[in-house]
Amino acid sequence: MRKWLALPVAVGIVVIPLVAFASGSATSPLSNQELAWDTSQISTSSTSWASIPALGGLVGGCNVDGISVAVTLNVTGKPFEVRATDGSNILEPSYATFRPPGSSTVETFSATFVGGTETNNTPLTTQVQWRLLASGGSATLQGGSVVVLPGGSHCG
Repeated sequence: MRKWLALPVAVGIVVIPLVAFASGSATSPLSNQELAWDTSQISTSSTSWASIPALGGLVGGCNVDGISVAVTLNVTGKPFEVRATDGSNILEPSYATFRPPGSSTVETFSATFVGGTETNNTPLTTQVQWRLLASGGSATLQGGSVVVLPGGSHCG
């Protein structure tokens, strides 16, 4: 019994620090989940929706039964909105609003978006997008991650 408990702990000790300091993406062959993360800084001062490049482009399979997109962001700056799209579908809720305190303190926010279905057995591409609530100032992403979990995958 102790051996079974020690193995996951040992794997976590090795894997978690590697993920914490890396940027990239991966696909789990068991669950078809896809994930991406980035520790690069990017900013927006726009009130128009713009994709966060490192947190998009994941396919997540053919999402006949819908999709779930979990987003976590470490941010400083002005209030902003985040949304997730799957192809032309805007996932629900249609956006989430975050209000960092405006200081240089990094705040962490998470939101989960669901919905979206493909119609022609073609995998759709998810995008995480953001925009400022009001003109003036900027929001800066210090790092973030996204996990895409498809519903039933029925391509073909």
